[in-house]
Amino acid sequence: MKKISLLAAICLLAACRPPGPTVVGDALPVDVATDRPTVVWAFNADRCLSCTLTDPSRVLRGIQHRHGNAVDFVVVAITEDRERDEALVAAFLRSVRLSARVELQGAMAFTLTFGLGGPEPAVYVADAGRVAAVYGEDLEGLPDDVARLLAD
Repeated sequence: MKKISLLAAICLLAACRPPGPTVVGDALPVDVATDRPTVVWAFNADRCLSCTLTDPSRVLRGIQHRHGNAVDFVVVAITEDRERDEALVAAFLRSVRLSARVELQGAMAFTLTFGLGGPEPAVYVADAGRVAAVYGEDLEGLPDDVARLLAD
């Protein structure tokens, strides 16, 4: 009987373990338009209160300015206070003049959706709903990756 209980506990733990990080080739774990490239910027909503997101926002705004509606932008904000952070993220995006659809996710939901061990903040570039590139804090090469997807 103890063997069966132990085996059941191990199976339950394995099933509840979050997946590994979202990587190149994976399906993008957010709903997107599949007919054009998509840039997904995921970060903890608390970072909106500091200047740590200023440089990435400049890179993303540059891509948006250059390519306009040819690229979809989605922000996934990790939050523990949905009501407060919805306004916080909206104000931050207005302040950096970045237009994006916003999704708020709790930390556990984010981990279950994007996996454990990936970068945060992170930028995912997707084409046809599949991840084509993943960036952490260093966004060098991101504008070129987006331009390549649009040229194909």
